[in-house]
Amino acid sequence: MKTITGKSNSTGIAIGKLFFIRQKCFSADKSSTGNFKSVEDELEKLEAAKEKAESAYDALYEKALADVGEEEAQIFFIHKLMLEDDDFYGSIVEEIKNKTPAVKAVQTVQKRLIDELKATGDDLIEERCADIKEISEKLISCLCGADDSIELPEESVIVYAKDLTPAQTVQFDKSKILGFITETGAKTCHTAILARSMGIPAVTEILESEVENNLSCGCTETTVIVDGNSGKVIFAPDKSTIDEYKTAQTKQEQEKAELKQYLQKETIARNGKKIELFANIGNQDDVGEVKANGAEGIGLFRSEFLYIGRKDYPDEETLFQAYKQVAANMEGRQVVIRTIDIGADKQANYFNMPKEENPAMGIRAIRLCFTHEEVFKTQLRAILRSSAFGNVAIMFPMIVSTDEVQKAKAILQKAKDELKAEKVSYDENIQVGIMIETPASVIMSDKLAEICDFFSIGTNDLTQYTLAMDRQNPAFSQILDEYKEPVLRMIEMTVQNAHKSGKKVCICGELGSDLSLTEEFLRIGVDKLSVVPNKILPLRKKIICG
Repeated sequence: MKTITGKSNSTGIAIGKLFFIRQKCFSADKSSTGNFKSVEDELEKLEAAKEKAESAYDALYEKALADVGEEEAQIFFIHKLMLEDDDFYGSIVEEIKNKTPAVKAVQTVQKRLIDELKATGDDLIEERCADIKEISEKLISCLCGADDSIELPEESVIVYAKDLTPAQTVQFDKSKILGFITETGAKTCHTAILARSMGIPAVTEILESEVENNLSCGCTETTVIVDGNSGKVIFAPDKSTIDEYKTAQTKQEQEKAELKQYLQKETIARNGKKIELFANIGNQDDVGEVKANGAEGIGLFRSEFLYIGRKDYPDEETLFQAYKQVAANMEGRQVVIRTIDIGADKQANYFNMPKEENPAMGIRAIRLCFTHEEVFKTQLRAILRSSAFGNVAIMFPMIVSTDEVQKAKAILQKAKDELKAEKVSYDENIQVGIMIETPASVIMSDKLAEICDFFSIGTNDLTQYTLAMDRQNPAFSQILDEYKEPVLRMIEMTVQNAHKSGKKVCICGELGSDLSLTEEFLRIGVDKLSVVPNKILPLRKKIICG
């Protein structure tokens, strides 16, 4: 038995057989150098590979959105954007124009950019270098026509890899992964965040040589314990150690099981205030998890998944069937459908949106809907039709003024009038709310509350717009949490103004599941919290027990 201590990146305990993942390498010499025909041919191959890589990232975004939520899924959109960056893709094109084969051009640019980053001495270079390495390898695998997927054994295993990309982590069948051991990876790296979101124990900074030196006769069938609580990895543990950790595992499972007693309980705080706990979902397949975790409704049904990764706009029937399925399956519990929030960090090429210097402040969400009114009306018709099959509400994102609400409502009325003329049923009293995501909407919340049925506060965007800090910029990942007071004051102002008009306020951003803020939200008077399904029971326990 041998114990090695690394760093904990995701808590929990895993006991199982070790499975090595060897990194795949692509040779520039054989895969492309000898096949160089012309600059035009290499550029054509590069563009085809880029399109294939973009499609792969679209698919990964959708899978991550369903498995781990919007915040963690953003990395795949970022990687897609990086493929188009002039410093990266533009430099590869220039290398090819200098008669460098496509694969070698990618490798050359990858090395140059990573070397430049390392020369800066930036504390966040590891994460940035990992991003460049990831998109380079994805592009190279597409150029080579290689399959970069990883096949796991039938039995569940503990995975060791020198490094795991977010793409690899998300593609794994979670039921086959007991734990992760990697040589690299900071606590704030994307893969570590994904591991925590999936509830898989992970320990990093364990060298491959240390692993191989401690395997029984070099056999990867060795039993290993990953203690994600302390950062320890134990090789070939003896029976008493295994028994000790199995007892600890059982205790953790009991704690999870104890949460189930809160499934059917009303979420009533000690001060007697009833709080509604809703779930955020990314597609219609999430409803089972919503019910299993005791959600009282769906506070945020992101509709973007029906638009991203397609070659053209979804038609009304496609949208209707998806919304109808969720509405019917929720059996009378409210389903709040957010209208299209394409733009900024979520793109669909067929919208033909112009390239923007600052897309987070550009044509996105409701602004995009106003520039594509027929597309918007098609979605509204589908939502209205689904309201005949359940308790459906409509929510407009990125509202900053009363004029925008009135304009959106006017388009909604056109959709209602059309359906009425066609004798198509819908809920004529359907509720219409808005997202509070900007300082402008907070300041105008007294006026907005007079013309809306409810508010939902999107704390992710509200935080970045209030602090003027891009939440996708890794330079701010460590400090965003330190500046919560301005955001909390924004939330409190919104709640006060909404309550003056008798309207309820929900928090549907990441802060909603932060247990350290629960009591503050209760003090402020928040009426609802909408979080990812697996956060509902811990949150309900916190509210009830204090």
